[in-house]
Amino acid sequence: MLHRVKFAHRLLTLLVTAVALLSVVGLTAMLGGRQLAQGAESVYAQRVVAMGQLARILDHVHHVRGDVVRIVQSESRLTLDRLSGDISASTGTIDELWAEYRALPHDVEETRLGDQFESALKAWRQAYAQTLAMLARGDAFGARESLGETDAQTYVVAAVSLRKLTEMQIGLARHQFDGAMAEWNRASLTAGAVIIGGLAALAAVT
Repeated sequence: MLHRVKFAHRLLTLLVTAVALLSVVGLTAMLGGRQLAQGAESVYAQRVVAMGQLARILDHVHHVRGDVVRIVQSESRLTLDRLSGDISASTGTIDELWAEYRALPHDVEETRLGDQFESALKAWRQAYAQTLAMLARGDAFGARESLGETDAQTYVVAAVSLRKLTEMQIGLARHQFDGAMAEWNRASLTAGAVIIGGLAALAAVT
């Protein structure tokens, strides 16, 4: 009878230990998966969305530059009137996308680069507006000269600023993803340690 009681006690202890082991492993895996999911969501919400916005802004910047070049090269008031609407539409889209990008959370360096782009964009807009105004006045030579100098220089600065912001987003996305993976790896190691400790405990009980 005493032997049966001891066996039942050991069996109960074994069962409780196994349940506790499975609970801890399951909880650890769940927390690790949750942290990984949160990290992936953060990368998408803060970095992938931002990269998409910056890419579209750069595309419209190139579009405006192309329209200005075509207008000046044509030396035609008709081309100026026809493409001015496209330039205005691209300008509006750039402003909308930039406002959406600025509404996202940014660190100090991102904010600094963003301020640089805003200044560069403003300077470039003033430059190409002057170029088009020269052409509208009939000064085709002055328009071509402005297009190849101040207009071109400010355009390059604006485009480079956007590329720097995009490269920063890529680096930050990688950093956030690596952080999420590190949390998952820690959770996996913890689960492994718990399993080993639980097996040792089960061996001791049996």
